[in-house]
Amino acid sequence: MFGVPGGGSSLDLIVPVMLTYKAKGVLADRDGWFAGVFTNGALEQEIVNEADGLIAIGLDRVELLPRPWTPRQPIVEVDGDIDSGVRVIGSQLGPSGWDPEALQRAIVALRERLRAPSARLTPDRVIRAAAAGRGSTLIDARVDPAPYGDMIRTIRG
Repeated sequence: MFGVPGGGSSLDLIVPVMLTYKAKGVLADRDGWFAGVFTNGALEQEIVNEADGLIAIGLDRVELLPRPWTPRQPIVEVDGDIDSGVRVIGSQLGPSGWDPEALQRAIVALRERLRAPSARLTPDRVIRAAAAGRGSTLIDARVDPAPYGDMIRTIRG
């Protein structure tokens, strides 16, 4: 279920949800369907490529990396009256074919690709060490979104 903030409605779709930097917090990082941050980067393409279609709710393209975005799937964009747009989309879609276990495996694989193969101190090792020291994978990190913000959000899950 994907809730629309302030709209009072929800879209009952069982699909992965990727958020932009501005939308972080709309869906909890720990939600089983949270698939990461969407930036138009290579990191998220494996999950994006599995989709039959993309629903862009309030997407501000200025947040994406400045490179061509040419997905093979159709994109339905919802702007303006997001609540009504989400209701219309929800009424026209059939059951989802996404497998939650397969999605979780893809997310774990995505996180593993962030591991730098080095015996030296790398950004991913710092993040993992900080999480281990807290006895949790929750880290309250204040960073510039690029280049390590995505890594922190993805690793801490």
